[in-house]
Amino acid sequence: MNTEERINSLESRVRRQRFGMAFMGLGMVALLALGMNQQAPKKMILEELTILTSEGKPGVVVGTNEEMDGRTGQITIFTAEGKPGIMIGTNEKDGGYGLGVMDSNMKARVILGVGAKDDPGMGVLDSNESPKIMMGSDKNGSGIMLIGASIMELPAPPAATDKK
Repeated sequence: MNTEERINSLESRVRRQRFGMAFMGLGMVALLALGMNQQAPKKMILEELTILTSEGKPGVVVGTNEEMDGRTGQITIFTAEGKPGIMIGTNEKDGGYGLGVMDSNMKARVILGVGAKDDPGMGVLDSNESPKIMMGSDKNGSGIMLIGASIMELPAPPAATDKK
């Protein structure tokens, strides 16, 4: 093979490579256009969704209540220490649903819920999860219970004055 044949062969090879690179570029543009044309999903079906904090710890978990039967929903919001702080869920056993605010020892301290017969209630619990203040309502009426406490009447604060 002489020098002229070698140069012609090299030129044709470079030409083919240019065509190949041009077609690869066009293919990439076409794929990019197809990707941008996709609609964002409107519906997601998950068993659990965990939102992590900047440290990689769970911040919010949306899923099913595994302690019951795994068939009812639950949302848990975690504290900075990684402990459950607020839990919202449903109870498959009695059909009720509610919200609990936990202390640093993961004991429910404030509860709010609606029972199986749509009877609302709320309560304040001590560190042993024993009720101290309970409020509720049902078809027979409403009530407030103070357990181991007394009622103290506080004077109304003075009316605010206009400052001009």
